[in-house]
Amino acid sequence: MRPLQIFCMGFVLTTYGLPAQELRYEVESQENRPLALSVTPHTDDREPYLTIQLTNVSKKEVVAYGLLVSSRKATGGTRPVQYIQRRKLAAASTAKQPFSSGKTFKPHTVTPITDRAGKPLPLVITLDYVLFADGSKWGPDQEIRGAEMAAYLWGSEEILRTLKGIRNQEGLTEVTVLDQVEAPANCDSCSRKK
Repeated sequence: MRPLQIFCMGFVLTTYGLPAQELRYEVESQENRPLALSVTPHTDDREPYLTIQLTNVSKKEVVAYGLLVSSRKATGGTRPVQYIQRRKLAAASTAKQPFSSGKTFKPHTVTPITDRAGKPLPLVITLDYVLFADGSKWGPDQEIRGAEMAAYLWGSEEILRTLKGIRNQEGLTEVTVLDQVEAPANCDSCSRKK
């Protein structure tokens, strides 16, 4: 049994003893999808939710991906509910390196939205984009977030290359590299302002 939550003038009332709501979802069929999606519904908790697990089934290293979760409208079509992105860090740390082939990613949790009667709306799960370490891309990128992420990762890598080049110049130390970075002209609180 799962509690029923009723929204009344800004308050949430919870009643117990009603059967759990069935979660309806579908994973959009996509040709040559480089990440395998596995979805597990959880309906025995206070609020039903889905966990989405992704595994890199391509032969390439993945540096970022986007997952679009939409609700299916009764009138047809879908409405975006949640957008999930994961990326590697551009820094030299090993905290997040490219996701190698066969790697299973940390699962994502999705809580469905409900209709006026409190029933969860059917969800559609779509892999929106995948960016690979070699610079290639896959997916429809409906939300244009893949292109934005690619620009962000490219810019981060360029900044790191520039800073490493400055640091490697003869006579510079880690601390003096920051002195080479110019502070914005309108920054009164910047301690490195020239």
